[in-house]
Amino acid sequence: MLTAELVKTAQRAPVLCSILADVEWFIRRYMVLSMDQRCLISPWTAQTYVIGAFDYAAYLNVYSPLPECGKTRLLEVLEALVKKPWLTGRVTAAVLMRKIHVEHPVLLLDESDAAFSGEKEYAEALRGMLNTGFHRSGKATACVGQGANLSYRDFSTFGPKAIAGIGKLPSTIASRSIPIALKRRTKSEGVDRWRRRDAWNEAETLRRRQAAALPAFLEALRDARPEMPEGLSDRAEDVLEPLFAIADLAGEKWPDRARAAAGALMGDTARAAQEADQQLALQLLADIRLVFEVHGNPQVMRSESRQDSNPPDVSILGELHKMEDRPWPTASKGKPLNAHALSRLLKCFGITPAGKMRDGQQTFRGYRLSTFADAFERYLPSKWNKGTS
Repeated sequence: MLTAELVKTAQRAPVLCSILADVEWFIRRYMVLSMDQRCLISPWTAQTYVIGAFDYAAYLNVYSPLPECGKTRLLEVLEALVKKPWLTGRVTAAVLMRKIHVEHPVLLLDESDAAFSGEKEYAEALRGMLNTGFHRSGKATACVGQGANLSYRDFSTFGPKAIAGIGKLPSTIASRSIPIALKRRTKSEGVDRWRRRDAWNEAETLRRRQAAALPAFLEALRDARPEMPEGLSDRAEDVLEPLFAIADLAGEKWPDRARAAAGALMGDTARAAQEADQQLALQLLADIRLVFEVHGNPQVMRSESRQDSNPPDVSILGELHKMEDRPWPTASKGKPLNAHALSRLLKCFGITPAGKMRDGQQTFRGYRLSTFADAFERYLPSKWNKGTS
C-alpha cells in the first residue's frame, strides 16, 4: 500500500516530467547536441535545485578538439537554467575556494585548457578542488589570518560543476564527469540565434518552475536508490545516481532514456574507446621520449623533415614513421601520422609546438624538449620509459 507521501510524489511526477522535457527543448533550440547528451543535461540542470538530496554532484565535461565548437555557448545556456549560476573563466584558487564555500554556486568554468596547461601551482590547486568537490564531504584547506593569528580553515568544495575547454580534462576530473563532446556546427545544422536578454527572459519561466517544483521531491530523492544498468564503472554510478533518481521520479520515458544515454556516453564501449585513445597518446609520448634520447636529447627538434634535405633532417615525425612496429606509419587514415594529428594527440598533455624557430638561415616548426619534461615525469611510469608497450 502506498503511503500518503508516495501518493503525493506520484501525483507530482507529471510536473517534473514536463519540466525536464521543456528544459531539453530549450537547450535544443540553441545547441547542436546528440539526443543522449540532451537527455542527461536536462536532469543535470534539475539536480542543481535539489543538490541537498545527494552525496555526489555530477559534473559536465564539455570539450572539443578545436575552438568555436559551442563550449562557451553551452555554458551560457546552462547559466540561464541552473540555480545560482557562476559563469567564469580564469579565477584564483583562493576566490574559487571561498566563493564555493560561502555561496554554493553552480560553477560553470570556461577555458579550462588554459588553466590546466598554465601555472603549475594554480593548475594543481584547481585540480584538487575539482576532485574533492565531487563528494559532499569534499573540502580544501587553506591558511587564514596573519602573523600570530595565522591558522587554517576547511572550505567546502562540493557542488555541481560544468567545465569547458579544448581537449579533455585531467583523468581524475573526467572520471567524475559526464562527457559532452562538441563538434563545430555545419551550415545545415540550424539553431536559434542566442541573444542573452531574450533567452534569459524565455528561461525565466523554466527557472521558476524548477525552483517551485523540485524542492517538493527532496525527501523522495534523498531516499532514492536508483537501479544501475550494466556496464558502468563504480565512479560513473556515483556520477549518474542523482540524474537517474530525478529521471525515475519524472517517469514516462525518462528512466529508460537516461540509462540508455548513460550507456552510450559512459558505458563499457564508450570507456574502451576513450582508454584506447589515451593509450595511443601515451604510446606517442613514450616514443617521442625515445626519439629525443636516441639523438642525444637536443633542446629542439623539427616536427617534420624538409622535403629538399639530403640526407633528411632529423625530425619527430620522420623518426616515428621509421617505427614499423608502431601505429605511426599508418596512423592518419592509413597514411603516416601528420603534424596536425601529432599536435592533437599531444595537446591532452598540455604540449604545444614552439612555433617558428631558426637554424642558421632556415626557419622551421618543431617542439622544445623542455615542453615534454612535465608530461614525461607524470605519465611515463617505468614500463613506458624506453618506449615499450
